Amino acid sequence: MIKSIDPQMYAVTVDYGQSFKQMKDAGHYEVYDDDNLCVVPEGYAIEGQGLELVVISLLVFEPFISSEEVVREMRDNHYRPANIAELLALGARHPDLQMKGGDIVELGTIDYRINDDPWVAFIGEEDGKKKLWHDCWDQEWDDSVRFAAVPI
Repeated sequence: MIKSIDPQMYAVTVDYGQSFKQMKDAGHYEVYDDDNLCVVPEGYAIEGQGLELVVISLLVFEPFISSEEVVREMRDNHYRPANIAELLALGARHPDLQMKGGDIVELGTIDYRINDDPWVAFIGEEDGKKKLWHDCWDQEWDDSVRFAAVPI
């Protein structure tokens, strides 16, 4: 169940003409080198064309909710999960957003690069630096995480 919705909606322009690396670099992220935490271009496909204006909301759910339940709740409430390009555009356009309030997760792009397990990307803060990394889809999320969602 949705616990809260950030009243602020964040408009971003996604440039699908950019590569994953260009999108990542625009956000000035520190990226972990550990194979299990690193987000790399080979794992995340950028799908789309041209420029697209997208509005993103940040949703918080009751603790211990699965990714499947988050997606179902989003759809029941007229949202869809943001994808990796939208998450990176959010971080680039609103750089301070991930520095406070908890990590921001996208569930719209899944990477199966590590052991054929599903992984999703998120942006956050650690030691005062912007971080981009990923975590396993197959888990229960707590209420410190915000999910990037696009109204539909």
